[in-house]
Amino acid sequence: MKLAIFESVRNVTKADTACTEQKIDVTIVAIPKEISSDCGIGIKLDDDIVKDFDACMVEKGISYILYNY
Repeated sequence: MKLAIFESVRNVTKADTACTEQKIDVTIVAIPKEISSDCGIGIKLDDDIVKDFDACMVEKGISYILYNY
């Protein structure tokens, strides 16, 4: 499993909307404070969709950091 961490809640929302439009199944989750204290939420990704997720974020111009979790 991977966690995508964003700078703001707004970017999490934009990423979730973009994934929904492209039928990429993701889940918004609370991010543990030991990983990041930025906005407190992020997106959980199964390993098999990381490439599709990354392509979607690049297309939409949404930056994120990916963590193994």
